[in-house]
Amino acid sequence: MKIFHISDLHFGYHKEEIIDSFKAFTQNNKPDLIIITGDLTHRAKKDQFKQAAEFISNLGIDIFCIPGNHDIPLYRISSRLTHPFKNYKEYVHSNLEPVFENDLIKIVGLNSVNPYSIKKGKINTQQIKKVETAFYNTDKWNILAFHHNITQIENLHKALPSAQQLANISATSPIDLICTGHLHYKCIKPLLPNIDKPVVAHAGSLSCKRTNDKTNSFFCFSITKDEFQIDEYCFNDVSFSISNYLSYWR
Repeated sequence: MKIFHISDLHFGYHKEEIIDSFKAFTQNNKPDLIIITGDLTHRAKKDQFKQAAEFISNLGIDIFCIPGNHDIPLYRISSRLTHPFKNYKEYVHSNLEPVFENDLIKIVGLNSVNPYSIKKGKINTQQIKKVETAFYNTDKWNILAFHHNITQIENLHKALPSAQQLANISATSPIDLICTGHLHYKCIKPLLPNIDKPVVAHAGSLSCKRTNDKTNSFFCFSITKDEFQIDEYCFNDVSFSISNYLSYWR
């Protein structure tokens, strides 16, 4: 099974040539699923969501998507507090915490967006309990996905307030991989020191004009029953090319 993991597209503040390149790459490589860990839009405006919806439709691939903090209004305070996900639900999906499962994998999405904060995310007690009970099949590759970073990266936004609690639960569960975004900085590393899993696949920005790692990128997961390979693709002014890969075994 092949899965692309993309994040932080920021329609409205994006590079159109990168969107076109990713579309071409997807058509040539045809993943089975695309995980999007939030920030489809830059300011959650209708025209930006329309662009995102058209992008998703044109890909013609099954999508697993969760919102990011840029997918709710920033300056429209009333909308932000009363119905922050109205446009997201209208143009992307009504389910903010989707679940995908087949014979090989299980993916559980969490909505980490906090309307009462501009950048900081939130995973509440109910969501943490959901993580505790959602993953039980050790024969499958188990993936948890949300927008905000669970690990601290130097000189960038702090991790989720509940990151340590969530990390401790994840480390003792059958979770193999945690997919996040938010920082526009690609990084693959174990969640906690001295343990092999879960691994955090912290996606950089696919197409935003602003990045913190000086590149636009995405991950490709190639999955079999016994192996999980992560390929890192970066944009090189013309197209996407592989820059790094890692493999994990049962």
